[in-house]
Amino acid sequence: MSDNLIRSGWEVTDTVPEVKPGEIAVWQFHPKEMTHFVRPLGKLLSRDEKSRRERFLNDKARQEFVLSHGVLHCLLAKLLQQSPASIEFMGGAQGKPQLAGREQNQRLSFNLTHTENASLIAFGCDCEVGIDAEKEQALIDLKRLARTYLSMEEYSAWIGMSTERQGAQFLDYWCAKEALLKAAGYGLAIHPSQVNTLEAISSGIVRGMRENDYFFEIRECRLSKLPLPAGTCGWLAVLGAAREARLYRLEPHLLADMLSSEGRKVEK
Repeated sequence: MSDNLIRSGWEVTDTVPEVKPGEIAVWQFHPKEMTHFVRPLGKLLSRDEKSRRERFLNDKARQEFVLSHGVLHCLLAKLLQQSPASIEFMGGAQGKPQLAGREQNQRLSFNLTHTENASLIAFGCDCEVGIDAEKEQALIDLKRLARTYLSMEEYSAWIGMSTERQGAQFLDYWCAKEALLKAAGYGLAIHPSQVNTLEAISSGIVRGMRENDYFFEIRECRLSKLPLPAGTCGWLAVLGAAREARLYRLEPHLLADMLSSEGRKVEK
């Protein structure tokens, strides 16, 4: 259950490679390795992002938000060759965040997700990207969840699996659905049971009914499972023509270099 969009493992690089048309770049970092960057990264957030940061009720969630969104600013700044603090966002037609102003003309899409063990940011040029990751955990009343959220084809495949496999497979389906809905920008407008990831992988098409009973069809879908640390499940979704997804591991020294290039002193 996966596309062959990803052909190699995570690379460590000292630069931020250009994302060319038809290319995907996925960056991964471990939040615990970046905690000393919280203060300088927080200064890069937009007014809206700072407002969203304050809505989190605990320090850990607030810190993860600052790290993922601050790193997003730094990577976009390198890709667009401008200042991280100048990056601005707007809501698209379906509410999906996208670059505002002249940056829109860069044809660059992005999406991010974060868990306790991994923060992930995906970029695509001339295509839409969605990414989702979840920490593996025991789920209560798994069969009811499967009946509620899986498509008929997915449920038929899932119910025939051993109980040992069902938990991990349900999470695979769930992450793939979330990534696909994030790429399309539909969010809660489509119930997860209407998204058949098996159809998306086999035919590149997903179709079903929205919550408002209108029909939807998503074409040129590609889904790929991400190679993540044990205990974490993650999927990448791409809508549109794409040749290959490259995976990069963001090391602390590269983030420090990106921040220091903006005249900020970072304690290493």
